[in-house]
Amino acid sequence: MNTRRWGLVAVIALALAAGTMTATADPISGRWEGKFDAMGQLVPFTMTLKLTGDTVTGTLESEHTGHGEAKDGKWKDGTMTMTMVFEQHQSIVFSGKPTDDGLAGEFKTEGFSAKWTATKAKD
Repeated sequence: MNTRRWGLVAVIALALAAGTMTATADPISGRWEGKFDAMGQLVPFTMTLKLTGDTVTGTLESEHTGHGEAKDGKWKDGTMTMTMVFEQHQSIVFSGKPTDDGLAGEFKTEGFSAKWTATKAKD
């Protein structure tokens, strides 16, 4: 019985190492190049995210907002939510999901909401 159990453990370990199985999928960690629609004008940004369990942390940089830090970031049921807090801009509340092309969602700030999209940055 112990031999079978160790055999199963070895098969699972090899499958994980080969990439044919994933223990926990993480579709959001990394650096992202995106754009948000600020009242009809597309504003580029760079966002770096890290998923640890169900907690999302990260930063956002744009010419429009400056540097921002993620607060209260959550990952639940395939959706991320967070508030980016900036020194010289009103906070922006983001929600989004992975898409075939990257990430996409909505943001709310300064009394309006609009869409944003991002693709994985090429490092």
